[in-house]
Amino acid sequence: MKSRVGRLEWWGTFVVTYFLYLQATEFFARNLLRDGETLSAATVQSTVLLGVAEAVCLAVALAVQRHVSIKRARDRDARPIAFWVYAAVSVATFAISLIVLVSGLSLPFSTSWIPVPQFLAFGWAAIELGARPGDPMANRWGPVPKPLFDMVGPKSDNYKPPRI
Repeated sequence: MKSRVGRLEWWGTFVVTYFLYLQATEFFARNLLRDGETLSAATVQSTVLLGVAEAVCLAVALAVQRHVSIKRARDRDARPIAFWVYAAVSVATFAISLIVLVSGLSLPFSTSWIPVPQFLAFGWAAIELGARPGDPMANRWGPVPKPLFDMVGPKSDNYKPPRI
C-alpha cells in the first residue's frame, strides 16, 4: 500500500486537477450561457445548472487534491492543515464569486480581488506540501516514496516500524 507521495507527484496532481477544473468550468459556461450573456442576465435555470455544475467540478477537484495532499502530509509526517485552509477558502471564494455574479452587486472594491485569499491559501499549501522535503526515513505511514519517474528498477523495502 503506497500511502506517501513525493513533491513531484503532489505538484503534478495539483496542476493537472486545477487545469481540468478550469477546462470543465469553461465548458459548462460556454454550453449553458448564450454568447456574450452575463450570469446576472441569464435565466434562472441556466444560472442554477451552471452553479451546480461548477460546484460539482470544484468538489471533484478538491477531493482529488485532498487525497494527494493527505498522502503528501504523511510523507512529511505532519498534518494537512494547509490543504484544509486552502479547501475552505476555495469553497468560500467560489460561493462569494457566484453570489456577486448572480446578484449583480457592485462592491466597494474590484471583483478581481475576490480570489486573492485563495491564492494566499494555495501559497501556504504549496510551501507546506509542495516545497518542504519529506521525512527521509520510513515513518508510521510507510516507506519513503520512490521517485515518480524511477527507471532504475526495484528498490529494497525500507519500511521500519513506526517511531514511538
